[in-house]
Amino acid sequence: MNTQTAALAAAIISAVGILIQIIMAVYNNNQLKKLEQKKIDADIISKSRMQWINETRKLVSDFMNDASLLLAQITLFCEKSVQVSEYCVKLDNIEMSKNTNKVMDDIKQLEKLIDIVDQQQVVNVAALNGLQEKMSRSRLLIKLQFSDNKENNLIVEKVESITNHIRIFILKSTWSQGFSLKDKKKLVGESIVLRESEQEEIEELVEILREYYKKEWEKVKLGE
Repeated sequence: MNTQTAALAAAIISAVGILIQIIMAVYNNNQLKKLEQKKIDADIISKSRMQWINETRKLVSDFMNDASLLLAQITLFCEKSVQVSEYCVKLDNIEMSKNTNKVMDDIKQLEKLIDIVDQQQVVNVAALNGLQEKMSRSRLLIKLQFSDNKENNLIVEKVESITNHIRIFILKSTWSQGFSLKDKKKLVGESIVLRESEQEEIEELVEILREYYKKEWEKVKLGE
């Protein structure tokens, strides 16, 4: 091999070496970009999932809180309805006597008490309507936020069950003004049973959500 051939071979080898280095640099750079993009994508997904977790957790928390308050408000409404009826029965049973002033004082006192409770019932009805509206709105948002799959449906179905039981009882209690005193007292007992049973359902929902969000947080850690 003469000097020129050796020089040419060396130049070719050097050029090939440089070309390989360039190719490897471009390849490594592309791989690095892909890796960085994967990290960015995973970070975006994790942040989106975290935001979704926080939003839905507040949503279901508000729903359960409103449901609990609504159950207590239902019992209060039923108890006040009994109270009004008891005053009305006493008013109807007042007998006239020689002591007219005493009788008139008793009538005025009972009428005053009835008026006070009636005013309280106006407030109670407004509270019932407000809480029911909030609970229904939360229920609708929960259905929109949780997509259709087995785990999500378990949550949605429990929310629907709680909502429907409360709605049915509220509908029944709105007709209680025409009930007898005995039936109104019975309704109070039924409202307490409802509150206890629905609180159990709410606790069941809490347990379902604890396991559900535990899995969701694991997905966040894995960048899924």
